[in-house]
Amino acid sequence: MTRPSSAAEATRRHQPAPRTSAPSARPSRSATRTSELVERLREDLLAGALKPGEPLRLAMVRERYGAGLTPLREALFQLVAEGLVTTEDQRGFRVAEVSWDDLTDLTEQRVFLEGQALRLAIERGDLAWESRVLAAHHRLANTPMLDPDTATLTDAWSEAHRDFHRVLVEACGSAWLLRFREVLSDQAERYRRLSVREDPGRDVALEHRRLAEAVLARDADLAVQCLAAHYRLTAQLCNLPRVH
Repeated sequence: MTRPSSAAEATRRHQPAPRTSAPSARPSRSATRTSELVERLREDLLAGALKPGEPLRLAMVRERYGAGLTPLREALFQLVAEGLVTTEDQRGFRVAEVSWDDLTDLTEQRVFLEGQALRLAIERGDLAWESRVLAAHHRLANTPMLDPDTATLTDAWSEAHRDFHRVLVEACGSAWLLRFREVLSDQAERYRRLSVREDPGRDVALEHRRLAEAVLARDADLAVQCLAAHYRLTAQLCNLPRVH
């Protein structure tokens, strides 16, 4: 009786080990590298480190980011889909241009789409969401807005500002609305970083407080009005040539 058992054991020893997970369960090194490149490039595009209209020659970008050609091209095409980079046949990649007409269109679409998301969030948001709105506004209100040495917006305030506007609509219940909202938000951030000038008569903190108060009061009409006025005023303060 021991011989069959030994034969069976030998067979089991020579069989390949079973897979513990599907091959696609873990992202490939190439996919991870591409994601890292997308984030680094997006950060530089939004911050204005890469200027509008600037050619993104592959050799230069490879050296700057220490990237291989394949993940770099994949990253650039992803940013083309987001509207931050453009491409033309035989001409390579280029940082997307900016213009007053584009900013006007962007702002109005942002007001429309984010207004819808805000209405849904006010309708569907629970007490936990209200708490996150309060926390995000508290963080924004207590983060220094300007660097005293350079008179430019601080990175900490910019991050708190993006988080505040994101939290306002996160309870809308629509993944698609939130996805499109992020694309428009990135484009708006790029314009703001590139060309927004400060208006001494503007009270940005008050605009944010009134918006938060309207949201927490569940006054959807007033909240959307505050949001629209806030975004449109920011756009009006951009130093961009206007073609009439």
